[in-house]
This record gives sequence, structure tokens and C-alpha cells, in this order.
Amino acid sequence: MVLKEHARANSANKGVILIEADPGYTAKMLLQALCARLGLRKTGNIHDLVEECVQGLRDKHWLVLVDEAELVLPYKGA
Repeated sequence: MVLKEHARANSANKGVILIEADPGYTAKMLLQALCARLGLRKTGNIHDLVEECVQGLRDKHWLVLVDEAELVLPYKGA
């Protein structure tokens, strides 16, 4: 609930992106959701999607919040 409130309070200035993962999400689905929120291409493999996200976020100084990230990301990546 804290993440939702923070995202809601800061969404007007586009400073925060909140992605709410669920047990059915995969890492690729998470990246596709982030690309969609950034208005980027959301096709390709995981490497391509990571590159899209990095380029899309570069110099933006935005905060990306992933609720329930432990369901999506492997422990080594969280």
C-alpha cells in the first residue's frame, strides 16, 4: 500500500513508475510491462528488453518500483 500511495502522489510529475507483479509474471513480462509504461518497443528477448528499458530511462531520474519483485526476479537479480 505504501508503494501505491507513493506512486499515486508522484505520478503527476512522471517521477515514479509502479509495476505490480503477480505470481504469473516472468522476468520478461516485467520488462515488457516497464517498456509499455515507458512507451517503448516491447518485443524481443530479455536482453533486448533490458536495453530498451535502460535507454528509455537514461537521464530521466525516475524511480521504478516493483511490488512483489521477489515473485518475478531470481534472488541473484533482486
